Amino acid sequence: MPDRDFGKDAPQFSPEMYRDLDSSLGSRRSAQEILPLLFQLIPPARSIIDVGCGVGSWLAILQEMGVEDVLGVDTPFIERTYLKIPENRFYPLDLREPLRLERTFDLALCLEVAQDLPEGVAADFVASLTRLAPVVLFSSAIPYQAGAGTGRINQQWPIYWVEHFNRQGYVVIDSLRSQIWQNENVEWWYAQNLLLYVQEDYLAAHPPLLEAQKRTCLNQLSLVHPRRFLMDTVLRTVVSSLPTAFSTALKRRLGKPVNDYEHF
Repeated sequence: MPDRDFGKDAPQFSPEMYRDLDSSLGSRRSAQEILPLLFQLIPPARSIIDVGCGVGSWLAILQEMGVEDVLGVDTPFIERTYLKIPENRFYPLDLREPLRLERTFDLALCLEVAQDLPEGVAADFVASLTRLAPVVLFSSAIPYQAGAGTGRINQQWPIYWVEHFNRQGYVVIDSLRSQIWQNENVEWWYAQNLLLYVQEDYLAAHPPLLEAQKRTCLNQLSLVHPRRFLMDTVLRTVVSSLPTAFSTALKRRLGKPVNDYEHF
């Protein structure tokens, strides 16, 4: 698909960031653990789109599993030589803009992306996802998952996204997190944030999903993974042991307000 003109204010990311995504974030390893569990819950998907795909690590695993019809969507500033999927399977888009394609897919992925977009586009972004597929595998950073200055500008608890999906006629299913919670091969942010959103009409026709939805407790969606909690605890301890001037400078360097570490 051809590149489009996104204007000078489109978000830009360094090629190094995307070159490192596949290895440093453990995307492939996490995908290898999570996808087989997902396909025990939903029918095997023949067509899959990943919105905010990065270098396409999850789609590459899906291709290895035999899914040929895949499409990755992300900023046009990704260096194409780093893609893990064929370039003709990549669609460049400023994700702040609505995504409108002339087709749909069996499954849409959107993993650790929504928090990077302005809150003002959240409703349209979810609407774009629900136009694409009846099932959306979704995760997004919770508050304080990353500090200010990291580009994560809309970190929200899950119920925020549940309400946006509900307005589109989609319900939340929380069944994967319990299966991957203690899996060291899965990055903690997926174990913490991964939820499934399903179109209500589709849900009724698929008994395994319906049963999983009945077991989902809306009051228990907001979780903090122990690995994340320990990271903050260790960092807070180290910072508190430093001289005042140095610790204040370090906190600011890490992108958090000076008093944030006192709130844990």
